[in-house]
Amino acid sequence: MKITSKIAHRGRWKTCAASAAVATSMLALAACGGTGSSDPAAATSVLKIVNEADIGTFDPALNGNTEGHRLDYLTYGYLTKFPDGTPELAQALKPTDGNKSWTVTLRPGLKFSDGSPLTSKDVVASFERLLKPPTNTGEVVENIASVTAPDPNTVLFKLRQPDVAFAKSLAINSAAIFPAANVSSGSFFKTPPISAGPYVIDKGDLASGSYTLTQNPNYWGKAASVKEIDFTTVNDGGTRLAQLESGQVNYAKSIPASQLKGLPSNLHINKVAFPGSMIQLLLNDGPGSSSVTTDPKIRQAINLAVDREQIAKVALSGYMAPLYGIPWADPSKQADAFSRDTTKAKQLLQGTACANGCTIKLLNIADFNWQLPPVSQVVQQNLKDIGINVELVNQPSATIGKVTPSDDWDGMVGDTGSALMTDSSVARLSLTSFQWWTEPANDLPMFPELASLEAKLASAPAKKAAAVRGQIDTEFAKELPWIPLTNLYFLDVSSVPASVVESPIGWRLNLK
Repeated sequence: MKITSKIAHRGRWKTCAASAAVATSMLALAACGGTGSSDPAAATSVLKIVNEADIGTFDPALNGNTEGHRLDYLTYGYLTKFPDGTPELAQALKPTDGNKSWTVTLRPGLKFSDGSPLTSKDVVASFERLLKPPTNTGEVVENIASVTAPDPNTVLFKLRQPDVAFAKSLAINSAAIFPAANVSSGSFFKTPPISAGPYVIDKGDLASGSYTLTQNPNYWGKAASVKEIDFTTVNDGGTRLAQLESGQVNYAKSIPASQLKGLPSNLHINKVAFPGSMIQLLLNDGPGSSSVTTDPKIRQAINLAVDREQIAKVALSGYMAPLYGIPWADPSKQADAFSRDTTKAKQLLQGTACANGCTIKLLNIADFNWQLPPVSQVVQQNLKDIGINVELVNQPSATIGKVTPSDDWDGMVGDTGSALMTDSSVARLSLTSFQWWTEPANDLPMFPELASLEAKLASAPAKKAAAVRGQIDTEFAKELPWIPLTNLYFLDVSSVPASVVESPIGWRLNLK
């Protein structure tokens, strides 16, 4: 999944000796450190997670997949909690000057995992690092004019523009707090860093893709019942599920829907939401493009021709819901549904380059998230009904950013999301969504009116935000920089009860 706070990036297990001989995963849990208690939390002291992709780096400002985000929130300390912006390392946050200045008061007695004190100078150093290349991406950082430390327990943020949701912005995964003495060192993130979250990376090897977390003895908050978390990576979803069924692991990330029929009774699906995210048809409609998708009438026709119900029910096995506009984080704000209308779509094509039929090239990312290829195939079928022939061209995800700056493509089915989950952040998706898949990512405002409205929304008080969202929805429906298809869920599978581990929001695992 492409995750962005505007930031865009690309994105094994350790078992105890006894578990290999145990037939069921719940027995394996007990063998790996359970107490024999009937309390699920007490019985699950070791969590073994098999991921879909490697994290690539321990630097939270440079990892961009959900695996990296989950590791960040388990091990690193943040001023506020993701996603609601409530205090964590911060004890209190106070906005002044019309939300352009924010004063953060730290909790007393904070410590890093090595026992050293955590003070305001560490917060300042951590954010100053984010203001410098290559970590100076993201609207959170771009909006910070200065960050200072009036005293050891106080941090003052001065913003360029008002931000009513700045407390939530401080919870973005890149905004982790590290020791001022180490954070700017070029070698700091080459090994597991000193941190301030509930766990520490006890063993971590990026080359092998394995890492083990243990509880941070200096964590300021309440310790979870899970004492140890062991991670591994297996790219194939069927293999991840097989390991879960055999008891080698007890939590498997992102299993394709087609493989979830007939799950054993001891396993359950964790439907992981990504509010503010979506599956979309990205279009090569940016400046300088010669694609037929630069014609708004063709974009409107495609929007009417795609069958979102078929995509949701058939391609995605009913686990996702149709999306008809900008994916506001609050589902109650979504744009109204409309029916597929191939007759009107054909009328819109009259007088365009596709009036008598045309061929468009869609990049098919077959080695990325499982949702994308089946959706691409349904889109191909749907557009044939209005005379648009779709050529699906397989494109490895590792090199997609090299292809998209060229003019040799017309669209691709992708998934994009705003990890900030604020209205203004989600609105930014309407500006340069496909460009987040390019290298380097950029924010060239292809649609100036949408850009202007997004900036207006960022500073709008709550009473006026709904009206601005309505203006954005109207402008988006007219321009259609990309075609919304469905919302986005991942389907994790676990033998561990939800009372012990859950992930209602995809970027963070909650352990109890």
